[in-house]
Amino acid sequence: MSNAIDPAQFQPQNSISRVLLTSVLAVYFLLTLMITAVQVGLEYNNTRNNLLNDIRHQHHTFAASFARAMWEFNTPQAESLAMGMINIPSISGIILRDDQGNVVYSSGRVVSEERLKQMSEGGVIDHQGVFGYFSPLVWEFAGGSQMVGDVTLFSSREITIERLKPSLMVLIFAAVIKSSLLIILFTLAFHLFLKRPFAQLIEQIRQFNPDDPEGSQVHLPQGQANEFTLLEITYNRLLQRLRLHQEEREVTQREVSDLNRRLDEQNSQLEREITEKTLGISQLMLDLEQRRAALQSRQDALEEEIRQCRLEASKLKQRNFELEQALQFSQNNTKRTRNQD
Repeated sequence: MSNAIDPAQFQPQNSISRVLLTSVLAVYFLLTLMITAVQVGLEYNNTRNNLLNDIRHQHHTFAASFARAMWEFNTPQAESLAMGMINIPSISGIILRDDQGNVVYSSGRVVSEERLKQMSEGGVIDHQGVFGYFSPLVWEFAGGSQMVGDVTLFSSREITIERLKPSLMVLIFAAVIKSSLLIILFTLAFHLFLKRPFAQLIEQIRQFNPDDPEGSQVHLPQGQANEFTLLEITYNRLLQRLRLHQEEREVTQREVSDLNRRLDEQNSQLEREITEKTLGISQLMLDLEQRRAALQSRQDALEEEIRQCRLEASKLKQRNFELEQALQFSQNNTKRTRNQD
């Protein structure tokens, strides 16, 4: 066939070890990517929650100062406190309002007043990457309390990512290190336990000599029993069966040769007997032919004698008739003579 593959020159484009390694690593990278994405999401939410907790703590820390400043209508002090809080790394914006809902101070990344009006005490707002903590300011005096305004502290997605960067870098670096080590380990393992035994097996099978199956057995240097050991045992057993088959074939060939020789002898003897019997039959046929010729001659002679006898009988009948006529004529003459007398 024109498209037949020569095993001695065949080089596989995609070896089993390479395909298996690629498949395993592809699945691992996919799982690693998914797990890393989940971890990043969890870390982001955890960092965001930590920022919210920081904002709550900052609110609880400065709420009394803001309430006092708003109670005393000390707007410069309230603005000074707000400006100081906006410099805290976890805070990206602040809105300070009085008890009438008028904005006293607003700075940084904040949300609109419409969305702010929807907030309740202790509520958390999250809009377009900005999230914050809303809480009213209450001034307590003489055993009573009076609401003097509200303050909303904000943080942003950028601050969250900025805080997440170290842990994210560690996470990515760890994933890269683990993936690199895994690639190296898998490559070495596949080469040691799969590719090299395959190469040794193929090389020893290519050296197969049909005239010497016993010397063509495969011997792989395996430290423990595995599929290659089973393949080695199976292949060697196949070679043993091939050797036994060759021995049986040689015995059968000798038996067939002996039978052919005996058959040739019997054929020769049969040919001699047939020749002898053919000669005897030929001699018998010749004798029969001679006897048939003799019988034919005798039959012809008898037919000639019969013909002569019939001719003589015809002549005798004719003479007998003539004699009868003569006798009758004589008797008639005698009667005529007597009558005349």
